[in-house]
Amino acid sequence: MRRKSEMEEHTQARPVSWKRKLYFLAYYAILPAAVTLLVSLGWYAVFHQSQTLTQAAITAYQQTELEIVRMAARSVNNYVHDQIEIHGRSDIVEIEQEIFRRFIAPILLLEHGDAWIYAPDHVVFDLSSDFPDEYRGKSMAEIFALQVENGASHYEEMTEAVTNAREGVGWYIWLPDKGKEIAAWTPVRVGERVWTIGLSTPLPEILESTGAARQMQVLRIMMSWETVGALVLLLAWVMGTLQRQRTDLALRESEAQYRQSVENSPNPIFSVDRQGIIQTWTPACGRFFQYEPEEVIGQPYRKLLWEPDDARAVKAMLAQVWQGRSLSDQDMTYRSQDGTQRFTVSRLYPLRDPDGSVRGCTFANTDVTARVRAEREIKERRIYLEGVLAATPDAIVTLNAQHKIVEWNPGAERLFGYSPEEAMGRDLDALITNPGVREEALGFTSMALDEGKPTGPVETVRYRQDGSPVNVILTGAPIILDGELIGAVAVYTNITARVRAAEALRESEKKYRELVDNSLVGIYITQNHVLKFCNQGLADIFGYRSIGEIEGEHVRDLVAPESWERVDREVRLRESAQKDATRYEFRGVRQDGATFDVEVLGKRITYHGKPAIQGTMIDVTERKRAERLLQALNQAALAMGNAHTPKKTLAAVAATLKELGFTCMILLVDENQSKLSVEYLGIASRLVEAAEKLAGIKRQDILIPIENLDTYKQVIWEGKTIFIEDVTESMRQALPGFAKRLAGRLVEMLNLRTGIVAPLIVEGEAVGLLSVQADDLTESDTPVIIAFAHQVAAAWRKAELFEQARREIVERKRVEDVLRQRTAELEARNEELDAFAHTVAHDLKAPLTPIIAYAEILAEDYAAKMDPQELQFLRNIARGGHRMGRIIDELMLLAGLREMDPQFEPLDMAAIVSEVQARLAQSIEQSRADITLPETWPAVLGYGPWVEEVWVNYLSNALKYGGKPEEGTPPRIELGFDELVNSHIRFWIRDNGLSLTPEEQAQLFTSFTRLNHARAEGHGLGLSIVRRIVEKLGGQVGVEGEIGRGNLFFFTLPGIEGSKL
Repeated sequence: MRRKSEMEEHTQARPVSWKRKLYFLAYYAILPAAVTLLVSLGWYAVFHQSQTLTQAAITAYQQTELEIVRMAARSVNNYVHDQIEIHGRSDIVEIEQEIFRRFIAPILLLEHGDAWIYAPDHVVFDLSSDFPDEYRGKSMAEIFALQVENGASHYEEMTEAVTNAREGVGWYIWLPDKGKEIAAWTPVRVGERVWTIGLSTPLPEILESTGAARQMQVLRIMMSWETVGALVLLLAWVMGTLQRQRTDLALRESEAQYRQSVENSPNPIFSVDRQGIIQTWTPACGRFFQYEPEEVIGQPYRKLLWEPDDARAVKAMLAQVWQGRSLSDQDMTYRSQDGTQRFTVSRLYPLRDPDGSVRGCTFANTDVTARVRAEREIKERRIYLEGVLAATPDAIVTLNAQHKIVEWNPGAERLFGYSPEEAMGRDLDALITNPGVREEALGFTSMALDEGKPTGPVETVRYRQDGSPVNVILTGAPIILDGELIGAVAVYTNITARVRAAEALRESEKKYRELVDNSLVGIYITQNHVLKFCNQGLADIFGYRSIGEIEGEHVRDLVAPESWERVDREVRLRESAQKDATRYEFRGVRQDGATFDVEVLGKRITYHGKPAIQGTMIDVTERKRAERLLQALNQAALAMGNAHTPKKTLAAVAATLKELGFTCMILLVDENQSKLSVEYLGIASRLVEAAEKLAGIKRQDILIPIENLDTYKQVIWEGKTIFIEDVTESMRQALPGFAKRLAGRLVEMLNLRTGIVAPLIVEGEAVGLLSVQADDLTESDTPVIIAFAHQVAAAWRKAELFEQARREIVERKRVEDVLRQRTAELEARNEELDAFAHTVAHDLKAPLTPIIAYAEILAEDYAAKMDPQELQFLRNIARGGHRMGRIIDELMLLAGLREMDPQFEPLDMAAIVSEVQARLAQSIEQSRADITLPETWPAVLGYGPWVEEVWVNYLSNALKYGGKPEEGTPPRIELGFDELVNSHIRFWIRDNGLSLTPEEQAQLFTSFTRLNHARAEGHGLGLSIVRRIVEKLGGQVGVEGEIGRGNLFFFTLPGIEGSKL
């Protein structure tokens, strides 16, 4: 208290100077503030440096752990793939245990943290020193749940980390209760199972290993106010600098170790920047790609390492990497320097800058070229074997030791009808046998599966799914592996067709024997000109009662002498092998000495070890006769084709048949179909003359009443064709009374014993008959004669039509000449009329104009001085003059159209119709007409002024004659168009006036034609002008109408395709 009072006194006694005040202010206020500011700045710098070092340590460990995990995963993947795909193993549990023994060692390179592998259902292995026993054997979900019960708070983060690992995300950091940890994860596939390999390291250990923890302690010391001061700040700064240097050194050493591990890695690893330029290249890459580092670094990866298609796929992968995603287990195909393909399983992960941005991509590749090639070879071999099994027609079945089917190829499915799904796992013998053969089948199966012996080949029977039997050859063999009998294979070859063929052959031989014995064709074997074998058919042909009578005969005994030479030559050629087989004809001799025509077909064979001839013989006598008749008729038909008149046609038929030895008569019917006249006789002239002399009558004078001829009456009136065995009676009926007794002698003289008579029918009516006679004619020849008679009738009609056509052509030519002359005369007259009309119209129009003008002047100027009747007369004069002027204009137009040559151009039909409406506006208004137009018009070619006149004429007529004035109905007019198939457009106008009759429609479009119509006006030139205009423009005109529905007038013009106006 005393000191205070002294101070107060001192203060009060001595005033404080401004310098003292400034000193106290600096000591007690500014200095502490400055010290505080300096300490804060130092604290911020140390904190920032600590954060940077911590992040660098985390990043370095993150990359290291991730690469270790990836290397382990690749090794596991390769091992699993080799064991399952190449070695064919299926014991997944044993493979898992081998993986733990072989591939956990790389993970143990870490000196701290946890390393573990787990499958989807349980924790498989854990390298943590403090892994709780209560977690072992449990799923990760159960472990995470237990951790939550024990107070952990990172269950959801751990679950998300595992899920991300399954999806290819390579690492994850989470914050448990006791501090931060960093973990790396990667998925591994084993068959259908997905495992996860992971490493986790507590963050304090990372900081300790890098010195960052000590820096954090310095930071906490510097936070104490007791050490505030410049010396402490300087010390902290020096310590931070030294620590940063040590950390940088540790990071460089870690990076060097990592780089050394990458450089020494047997797997090719390289990196590219975001522009696709190769940045790093390990020695393994040089061995793998055959490029030295200086050849590739700085070069774009696309040109060196991949084909264009593969480079595009890599580009798509890199697009994901640039987004910060890591890609694992990517199958890649590279191209080495020598152009060969190399295969890898690759992992792509981003390279980041300190700020976290992606600056490039690292390709960590595992060479699987040998594996891929081995897989391809195995696959090709498997495909080849499967193809062989699929393509073979045999059924191949594999059994296990329990007699159950384990393999069933397509051949088995085709043979037995069971699909693989139906056959697999079933007992083979129960599947394809029945009780009758099951015991035998079991014996074969037991021999292979129980005794280990091969079976077959043996022919047996098995049964299809539908119960039908199938004949097979069975071959079986045991399957032995490492001295153990594990199954058998059975091969079934379908011989059903062969067995059936053998049965068919036996049946065929039986049928062949029956066929030979019962054949109507003669079958023979000759040797040394002697008949060694024949059937009953050959004996019948030559008139022998039995085979025994003819066998042993010499060939010459069966051949007529005139055919000996030919038969001997043919036999000799075949027996000497100069001819193998031949067909020829000869004259044969029956047992009774009669000769006939024979066709023989023989072939050289070996009979009892010696050359012989086997063949067939056919009696062709009837065929030869029919061929001769057909030949004669064909030649007659050819002769008919060269005749051009009816008489010449029939004469050619008779003459040709006579030359070929056939007797022919052609008789024609008169117009009343009551008498026959002998038109042509195909008989020798001397015989005809002798017969005429004997009968005392000329053949031209014979008219035979059809009523008296029983045979010919049926032919002419009923159209029948009749075979006559003896024509004597028909001859007797045909001859006049005094000559009937000579019928028999005439038949013998003219050789007319047998004949066939057929009608000659033209357009359904018989015009005559054809009679063909010959001694060897039979009733079987009737169809041939009928067909020939049709030919004769058709040729006769053709000649008749030809003659008629010739006459018509002559007449037509004469008429055409007359028409040509008349046309020329009419054209000249038309030209004269057009010139006359033009002259008359021109001469009439000159005086008409002043007449109209004077009449209109008088009517207007002197109307007051005239009485109404005189005024009306003047108006009538003017109106008549105008009408006469229009007639003159139309006459001049009509006369000038013929000479004018218009310029065709595209027409704006809408504008033309609008102009027409303007010209007829007064008439439209007076008639109160309702006119409907289309919204658009098509483009056509024409001449505008003329087309306008056509529309004026049509529309004015519609205004005049449309509607029903007596009922107060005004004209209703519609204009439109239609597109025609010939690229023309039809324009039309429809009115509601009285419909024209067809007769009236036919009279329109003719000059000076006026219909007898109650409302008819005009002079009849308008539509004729329309017609001439449209035809001049390349179109047509016309009118359509129905009673009660008005009329439709139209004209056509050439259109412009695809255009509308």
